Amino acid sequence: MEEASDELDVGVLVNNMGVMYSNVMFFDEVEEKVWMKMVRVNVEGTTKVTMCSAWDVGKKKWSNR
Repeated sequence: MEEASDELDVGVLVNNMGVMYSNVMFFDEVEEKVWMKMVRVNVEGTTKVTMCSAWDVGKKKWSNR
């Protein structure tokens, strides 16, 4: 992912990606594998994308002062 983002010029990062289980269920009815997929996508995915672009966003913020 880092290699793919090297060529991007990121000024603002808006991450609105996420997954949720497909049916309405109570918390204790959801299988663990479904929760783990949600954590991987919603937490790990967001963190990785932010890590790849945070340096560029930070550089732009401080260069505008």
